[in-house]
Amino acid sequence: MSKLTGRGKGVTNRPVFAGLAALCLLFCTAPAYSVDISDVVSLVETSGWKADLGPLCEKFGVTNVSRTCIFQQLSVQEIEGRGDPRGFNVPSTHDGVPRSFVLIFHLGPLVGEFFVATTRGDLIRAFYRAKGRDYEELPVDEVREEYQRDLEYWLNNLARIQSGLERR
Repeated sequence: MSKLTGRGKGVTNRPVFAGLAALCLLFCTAPAYSVDISDVVSLVETSGWKADLGPLCEKFGVTNVSRTCIFQQLSVQEIEGRGDPRGFNVPSTHDGVPRSFVLIFHLGPLVGEFFVATTRGDLIRAFYRAKGRDYEELPVDEVREEYQRDLEYWLNNLARIQSGLERR
């Protein structure tokens, strides 16, 4: 049997690549939908649950409009890698005031990473907490790549997370 044409008993002479080309015409020319942080914020606002993050607002130097540390939160356990918990938090407001920041976390076995970012995705502050220790602020420039990977996790998995929420 030819590897390129798929010729063999009961197989047509049409090249295997023709089927791939047809699939590409079907999917490659479809309009692309770009996911950004506002899509994640919207999903958390509509499908997240209330989470009281207690003293974190004070430790991280952020203030919710209502002066509380109540957020809408989505947290997931990643299915790839180590299965680390991840969370995306949007401050709760009841008066329609636009939110100015989000809190993203990624908890590893020994270290938790916490990022405060604008609702446009700009990193404002970053913290880590090692097991048994208090939160420590990190220079933003030193953790920008790690923040970007954590943000990309939410952007790349938004459809899967949304689908999972719809099934519950």
